[in-house]
Amino acid sequence: MIAVDARPFTLGPPSVAQALTALLAGWQRIETRMPLRALEATDRRALPALVADARAEAFLSPWSSFPRLGVPVVALVHELPFVRGVSEGRLRDWKHRRWLRRNVRACAAIVVPTAATRDDVIALHPEARERVHVVPHGFDPEPWAAAERAPAEPPYAVMVGVGATRRMALKKGLDVALEAWRARLVPEGLRLVLVGQSAFALPTGVEARPDLDAPALRQLVAGARLLLYPSRSEGFGYPPLEALAAGVPVVASDIPAVVEVTGEGAVRVPPGDAPALAAGIRTLLDDEATHAACLAAGRERIAALTPERAALGIRDVFRAIGVDA
Repeated sequence: MIAVDARPFTLGPPSVAQALTALLAGWQRIETRMPLRALEATDRRALPALVADARAEAFLSPWSSFPRLGVPVVALVHELPFVRGVSEGRLRDWKHRRWLRRNVRACAAIVVPTAATRDDVIALHPEARERVHVVPHGFDPEPWAAAERAPAEPPYAVMVGVGATRRMALKKGLDVALEAWRARLVPEGLRLVLVGQSAFALPTGVEARPDLDAPALRQLVAGARLLLYPSRSEGFGYPPLEALAAGVPVVASDIPAVVEVTGEGAVRVPPGDAPALAAGIRTLLDDEATHAACLAAGRERIAALTPERAALGIRDVFRAIGVDA
């Protein structure tokens, strides 16, 4: 049996919990020699005893933080924004560096969701090159595809994941989106709906919805004319996939991980450039061919990111380190 830390389900962040949910679902659908069992721990100090009691032969950590264990560990490293000059704050950056050093020292293997994150890990720790494996997260499009596609009037764009602090909001590019509306660069009458609480004052035409349950979120995305993803750094990126699954095109930053995940399924714009973001919005609203091409390419990317493929990738990593998964 392979044990996996289930704390992301209660502690978040939501993207890590989403990736773990897809992995567990995919594991049930593929041929393996061992079950993947989620351990319900209240904190990390409880994990060694739980792993020992379960007689696990290996451990999967869905994030970088894990205690000392007596079995081989495979850890997921989702993102290292500071490598690309995007700070989430001194303390958070320091913690990421510290955790990564420990991963390199203690893990039998490190899994990353994109080649972009692999390059960041290797830039800091070239000695870990042979132990870093790219396994894209799995994604289940069905709940998003099932949402009713009824574009609202007046029309709106949606931005999911806006950052709870000013640092995180800058990382997500919220300031760029707000500047596009504040400077009236976007088409007249187009609103912007933010999913989450904004760390910045909102200009006219922008509103925040901080408390949406899953069905309401899917309905909001499905009713949008487009989704904005102006991040300065990402390790993977679920919101563009969710929008594309719902039939909603995407304008996204031209940064490595987002390009890798969306392929040609998004209109790409330089990060930090409000006029370019507004131009991308106008392209999707005015050019039906680009709109259709993005959705078609998005469907191809979604088909390549199934939970089963993610599970097969993780299984192969365990087999590569000698665990008979």
